[in-house]
Amino acid sequence: MRVFTHRTQLTVVTKLDMNTKDIHQGRVEECDLTKQEVSNLTRIVRDVQKRFPETIRLDELKVVEELDDELGVAVETTRAGVVKRYIYIEKQLLERNDWLLEAVIAHEMAHIYFYQNGRPEMVDGHPYFEWVCGRVCAIQTDFTHEDHTFKELIVPFMKEEGTYEDN
Repeated sequence: MRVFTHRTQLTVVTKLDMNTKDIHQGRVEECDLTKQEVSNLTRIVRDVQKRFPETIRLDELKVVEELDDELGVAVETTRAGVVKRYIYIEKQLLERNDWLLEAVIAHEMAHIYFYQNGRPEMVDGHPYFEWVCGRVCAIQTDFTHEDHTFKELIVPFMKEEGTYEDN
């Protein structure tokens, strides 16, 4: 099932090795998402797009069954002079809290933001990258279980202050 959100497609693929060559060559098989999952992802992509100072030119968001030790991956490819930007997220994220799914998508969109501005060297751990992640409410590099717990503990305070909105 493919759904277009502006220029972005949502696709589900079954298994993806984290071999960069396989990702760049598109060696993945597609499977289906439920209408609810597509609707939720579409809403999240649109909401996250609004946090950036410019439109994130994301060509396709792919949901995969498994990424090796990753929740998401951003990829930029160039073929015959045409640049395409993709985000892969692990399907298990669809079964977790919306804030975590949203934070992972925002993190991968931060990579796309740097790609489209000609700064691919600004990656995980780089102070500018981490600053942008904080600014767009993205999961930051090396986010731990304790960080997840902390987030769940501070959300009630954020809601009380009116600085947090449920999706």
